[in-house]
Amino acid sequence: MASGKETPRQKMINLMYLVFIAMLALNMSKEVLTTFGEIDAKVGKSTVNIKAKNGSDLDDLRKDAENDAANWAEAYGMVDEISSLANALDTYINNEVKFPITMKEDKYDQNRDGNTKDLIPDYEVMDNAKEYDELFFDGDKFTSVGDSLVMYIDRFREGSIVALDSLKEGIQPESVKDEIKALITEKFSTNDVIDGKGIEKAWLQYNFEHFPQIASTTKLTLMQENAQNVIARLIAAIRGETLTEITKANKQTAFAQGVDVFFTNQKLEGKVVLGKYDDNLFANRVTINGKEYEGPDVMEGGQVNLEKIGINVGGTPGEKSLKVKFEFDRFENKRDTTYVVEMDHKYAVVPSRANISNPDMYVVYKDLENILNISMAGVADSRLQILNPKTLKKKSDGVYVMKGEKGKKNKSGDNIVDIVVGVKGEGVTSRVTFEVLNIPDPIASFNGKPRVTKSSRKRIATSRIQASFADPKLAKALKLDIESFVVKIGTAQKKVTGSSSFPKSIRDAIVKNARKNSIITIKDIVCTSKKYPKKNFLPLPISMEVVD
Repeated sequence: MASGKETPRQKMINLMYLVFIAMLALNMSKEVLTTFGEIDAKVGKSTVNIKAKNGSDLDDLRKDAENDAANWAEAYGMVDEISSLANALDTYINNEVKFPITMKEDKYDQNRDGNTKDLIPDYEVMDNAKEYDELFFDGDKFTSVGDSLVMYIDRFREGSIVALDSLKEGIQPESVKDEIKALITEKFSTNDVIDGKGIEKAWLQYNFEHFPQIASTTKLTLMQENAQNVIARLIAAIRGETLTEITKANKQTAFAQGVDVFFTNQKLEGKVVLGKYDDNLFANRVTINGKEYEGPDVMEGGQVNLEKIGINVGGTPGEKSLKVKFEFDRFENKRDTTYVVEMDHKYAVVPSRANISNPDMYVVYKDLENILNISMAGVADSRLQILNPKTLKKKSDGVYVMKGEKGKKNKSGDNIVDIVVGVKGEGVTSRVTFEVLNIPDPIASFNGKPRVTKSSRKRIATSRIQASFADPKLAKALKLDIESFVVKIGTAQKKVTGSSSFPKSIRDAIVKNARKNSIITIKDIVCTSKKYPKKNFLPLPISMEVVD
């Protein structure tokens, strides 16, 4: 395959899937993963509807070809051939790609209790790249499924271009045919891609390797929708009769092209396309989401370029509507007549806030090496930029270490640090605030039970001294080992080194000499962690009362 730089389509896909899979908190993780899952479900539903309408329109075109072969047969044959290629691609994605992954793990068992009758899919379990990596890749090679997916995409693209080139009449002007061919070439290109480091990668690797499952699934669903949109665009172009014929016969409505997924507060991009391409075709008025524009101000070649209008999608994630109404004033049969073409298109808005997580603690601590997971679904790791702070350094792909960060006090007196991330070559940045905390003193305990203050002599004698942190996240991240401690029985005391248990001499002393109601104290406790062997942690003393 020929190599090439990133196409506008690929850049859009990259932006659509810009989400950090490591989350600042569990609730944010649920929100983002569920948002993408809902997008996939809604786009999938939209694809089914477009496919059904295409089938109905194609059937009407077939009937026209049977009744008037001279005008419609060639055009019908072309669309039918491309439709068959689109349906073959759609079937392969559903049956050979999505279905095997769906069957590996039930996505409807939300509470993991074995009950698969939950009504809402659990998209939170779809953050792992393993499923698609195993399905598409075998080391440095592609699996048969990966090769076949690329083959079906190539077959659709190349077969569609050949079918369009074979059509002598049926789409006018010729520039419309060229536009549709360019659209197919862009959206279904499998050319190698040059990443941000200048490394040439295969299309399948660049788009799917190491990407979260929900991102890859949604990308495939969008590809299925794009294939059906191509069929809709072809039929619209073929049915591009005069305005009056279109509106009276209800053969064509406006439809959106490239209006799929956007970040919060991003400007709308894409086009709203009418069936007839004509440099002189202007509506008298175009109303977009309730705001009216003069047709010649916003239309070009029978289309509305949304990017030039500058409509903001807003700051709230979720499904949004793009409602467009074209009004054409005509004087017919000695009276004024207004023809109306309307469209109500759904698109998705996803959070643009970068979500960064410390997988162990969700906060950062002074004097520790804080591990942060930062990854971008749909964007190569090489394109990730850490803009702030300077104490955050890359360790490996997706893994960063923050060391020596002291933070700055905010108005509330808390020490904070702002982590700012961006994408090379794009104007998308995001700021996430972390609290910088001092490491608290750990808590010592007998056998991991800090609240137990009374026990028998034998149980005390066989106990292990342990230490941990009250914060369970910090405790999980920073496991402590007992380096030494001093045990005091009455007035006698002895130091224990290199063990968390009592040596035999002390065990015997506790059993023989400790009296009922006497106190055994563990003090001068020193702990270390394998993560930070040079730092000592000093828990407060603990005591246990003998009850027998």
